[in-house]
Amino acid sequence: MGEPPDGYPSGSEIDTLSALLGAASNLLEDLSSKQIGRLLDVFTKFPADDRETVLGILEREVRSRELAETTAATTGLTLRLNPNTRLYVRVVEQAPPPLEHEKIVVASVRSMRMVHDVIEPIRDRWRAAMREAMRMLTPEERAAVAGFNRDMLAFVEEAERDDPGS
Repeated sequence: MGEPPDGYPSGSEIDTLSALLGAASNLLEDLSSKQIGRLLDVFTKFPADDRETVLGILEREVRSRELAETTAATTGLTLRLNPNTRLYVRVVEQAPPPLEHEKIVVASVRSMRMVHDVIEPIRDRWRAAMREAMRMLTPEERAAVAGFNRDMLAFVEEAERDDPGS
């Protein structure tokens, strides 16, 4: 067959164009995936001041993973994703800031609902873990937990008396 007429791409140019179109198609598919939408949704929920730091963390972790993958045969070191990683550390201030009554109520409702949602599906395992955890506390700490739970039970009973239908 010979060379294509002037103005028509050669076989290698068609191969290059085909590879480029395939890559563009894959990229478009990736960008339209639900994961990208979720990623963008989550990212926009970060406080604006935290976004650059979050991006830096993600970039650093990807670079570390890439390096580990390229050197694994030599070093024997591989990296695995830690599904329990936290970006934010818990900080306990010396004195908690004064909260308005309404904020305490809303936070308490949210935390009680969260405890229910988290504990209910794993109730049996949670109960076994709590038995073990209680044995690790000092008598004073167990007394504080018991007092807190007596208060909570009294609040539940009071609410049931005041509004038994809720």
